[in-house]
Amino acid sequence: MFGDQISQDSLMHYVGLFRQAYNRRSKQHQITIKEAAEIKQILKQELPTLPRDVRPKPIATSKDLILLLEQLWIKDTFRYPNERYRVQLTIYLHLLAYTASRPGAIIVSSAYRGTNECILYQDFQVNVIPPLDPDTDRPRITLTPRINLMKGGRDDPSKYIEMTMKENRMAPYLCPVTMFLVLAFMDDVFAHYPDPETLLSYRLPPGKEKHTIQYKPEKMKIPLFRLATSNRVNSDISDTAGWSSQSSASALSRLSERAGFFPPLTPYAFRRGSLNLIQMVASEAQTQQIAGHRNFKTIQKYMAKQPRIDVQGLFTDGEMELDHIDLLKRPDRREGVALPLPTAIRNQINTGPKAKAMDSEIKSLKGELMRVLPTTCRMPTTDQLRSGRKFFDAFIPRIQLELRGNSQDPVGMAACETSHIEQILQALQTVVKAKKVYLETCRRQALKVFRADWLSEQNAKDSRYNWQKHIGDSEEAPGTELDCAAVPKSLSMALFLKQPPDIPAAINLIYNLMKFCQCVASG
Repeated sequence: MFGDQISQDSLMHYVGLFRQAYNRRSKQHQITIKEAAEIKQILKQELPTLPRDVRPKPIATSKDLILLLEQLWIKDTFRYPNERYRVQLTIYLHLLAYTASRPGAIIVSSAYRGTNECILYQDFQVNVIPPLDPDTDRPRITLTPRINLMKGGRDDPSKYIEMTMKENRMAPYLCPVTMFLVLAFMDDVFAHYPDPETLLSYRLPPGKEKHTIQYKPEKMKIPLFRLATSNRVNSDISDTAGWSSQSSASALSRLSERAGFFPPLTPYAFRRGSLNLIQMVASEAQTQQIAGHRNFKTIQKYMAKQPRIDVQGLFTDGEMELDHIDLLKRPDRREGVALPLPTAIRNQINTGPKAKAMDSEIKSLKGELMRVLPTTCRMPTTDQLRSGRKFFDAFIPRIQLELRGNSQDPVGMAACETSHIEQILQALQTVVKAKKVYLETCRRQALKVFRADWLSEQNAKDSRYNWQKHIGDSEEAPGTELDCAAVPKSLSMALFLKQPPDIPAAINLIYNLMKFCQCVASG
């Protein structure tokens, strides 16, 4: 019933999650804390062999964040449904690392699926403050997200926390302000600043210490992180649907795999990394407030078993060296790990002779099934056919009812035709399952051969993301003056310090690039 790796602590945690979900849905009965404790006790007695040891959990550091962003912006050849995902994923990582928030406080939580509750534009305050050097510098821009989807306090407007983030002019790729402004200008949310030049050229009047950027009233409740309308390349972005936990977790997992992390990173790796740093400098009350825990003991689960303290260094010469400790706590990253198969290899497997023969047989059986099915019954999907007996138990009785209603001999003819339809369905189900097993076997065998050195060789040929591949062969689009050939070099220079750091240049470049891709996608 359970996977090989589940521990007793994990199972007890799932009982608590089940209680919360059940109590939210049930109108008649509520599972009390006492009843949940009794369920846990029964499970412990019935499953005494479950392991009690606690598995080590990875703690992401700033070096891991940089590796992911370098993969995302320079090395990656992956094509997202919409290029907004590339910017969304960047600022999502920023918020996880810089606020230590749960992912469910930023994007649509899996525990609240269907509610579309996520962080909105109105939850971000953008301020312009005086520069450090008024004579030579432009004003600074700060970003203050309000995290109000706190665990256990979603319905209480008084429970929230605000954390102010600043520009990182020395490392634009680590700057949340840059990526937020790109999305804000793409969505045209600011009331008085339609483009980056207008905002970046603003100067504070003498004596004024802060200028808060106002939003358009109709834009305030738009989610910052949004879903694409489909998984196809060049898909549109929804105006209202928030980025789901499943989609965002998949994007992060696949990115970390392509960057060489094994097992892939999860959002909680960054939450653990941030909380381990926060507890070193913050008070117990501050740490508890940032973590959003009612009980400080819960925070201990996020803490590394090895404190980030070099006792040997303190004892011998009074100074700490932390590099060797941080290195041992970081997630595993192996260059030789088997990575996801390239699209070319997957296509070769999917279009092989045996796969084509199975596709032909499936098409033939579906055609025969279409001829005998009642017109009111839909053709079953591939997922339904794979579900086995459960699908038959629901589908066959419905067909019998339809046939009896259309037949002059409600019992005889209906039973005969139903038997024929069931035979076709069983044959179709057998071929569909056989094809799935065949493709999975081929992919596993291919993964044994495919290694990261092949990917490194490919990346060496084109070390930066191939924007031409995404936007087509056209070098121009209406309303833009973007030089496609110069994009990869300019982008890496603007974000990753190949030239003097320039936040406005990075904002303008990414903003224009997204506008260009949007224009090409819309034809």
